[in-house]
Amino acid sequence: MVDASERLQILLTQEEVIYKTSDYLARMNLESVHRCSASFSSSSSTSPKKRKSCEDDVYEDEQESSSSSCVSPRCRDNDQVGDEEGTTSTQINKHWREKICEWAYQVVDHFDLNREVVSIAMNHLDRFLDTFTEQVDKNTFQLLAMTCLYLSIKLNEYKHLLIPESKSSMDTILRLSRGAFTLPQMEQMEYEVLQRLRWHVHPPTPQLFVKHFLFFLSVDQNEIHDLTQFMIELSVMDYFFVNYKPSEVAVASLLNALQRFYPQTQAQSYFPFLAKFLDMDSPGIVACRERLGLIYAQANDQGVYGTATTDKDASTVSEQSTLHRTTSPVSVMAAPQSYDSNHYNPNHSQSEQGMDMEYFGDDGEL
Repeated sequence: MVDASERLQILLTQEEVIYKTSDYLARMNLESVHRCSASFSSSSSTSPKKRKSCEDDVYEDEQESSSSSCVSPRCRDNDQVGDEEGTTSTQINKHWREKICEWAYQVVDHFDLNREVVSIAMNHLDRFLDTFTEQVDKNTFQLLAMTCLYLSIKLNEYKHLLIPESKSSMDTILRLSRGAFTLPQMEQMEYEVLQRLRWHVHPPTPQLFVKHFLFFLSVDQNEIHDLTQFMIELSVMDYFFVNYKPSEVAVASLLNALQRFYPQTQAQSYFPFLAKFLDMDSPGIVACRERLGLIYAQANDQGVYGTATTDKDASTVSEQSTLHRTTSPVSVMAAPQSYDSNHYNPNHSQSEQGMDMEYFGDDGEL
């Protein structure tokens, strides 16, 4: 029988060897620059008109599409560039990912599914795009995100998502897109996802790491667990964490939660056993803690930024920051309800039926 420490070591190896992701948006932007430069070079000799450089195009596209990856479109930090309604960019960006992730949380909340399903779905999406070399437009990205969510639900939930007139869970997910895609398209995308991921579809999530860490923790775990889970869900929505391992996000979330409940104690002292597995003061964990402190403060509508990592820092945290928000980082959906044939209508708004794809317009736009 494999004990907890051996299992933890297996998960750490898996995340490093199989389930690692990287900053694919930076790579895609660089490839776009190269394509633009090649096009510019080939056309400049035949056209006397002055052209704007490709680098300017990409820079402006990033400025339009960039967004702080915080808990919802309402929450923007100083890195935010752009407007609330969306972006005119035709290239994949952080804003698209945040919108899709928020929608995915609303879907799983509506159907009363485990919210860890979204973490797995976003891992599938990020790893797929990490190895994808072609351009990704909005339609492709939306279909990919829906397929990853469907795949995660199928592999990790026993429930079938059925609504009136739908024949399967896949059909239900498709109906949420208001008819933007067909069943054959989604089936083909599922096949492509599985092939590109090489059927490695059970990533070690931060939630799974936390379960292992808490096994060794000797303090009251209920509130610690809730706050840690909330911070992890914030990280799932934030593209910033794509560059970091799930174990680093899990440790950072747990240390931040412990620091808020026990500000006078060094949180690392609760986990002496982790020293042989992880460096608690590694740059990756420190960066995750700082980012989580920022977006957690924004989620709570606090004026407190950063994480209290020392006694001196803890003393500067306002009284308001001791209120630990542990509810959903997005709009919590109403409890699932029974549908009759007149209730469900693909053209109804989300407020009317509670689960329509809010960020997909009638033409499938984000």
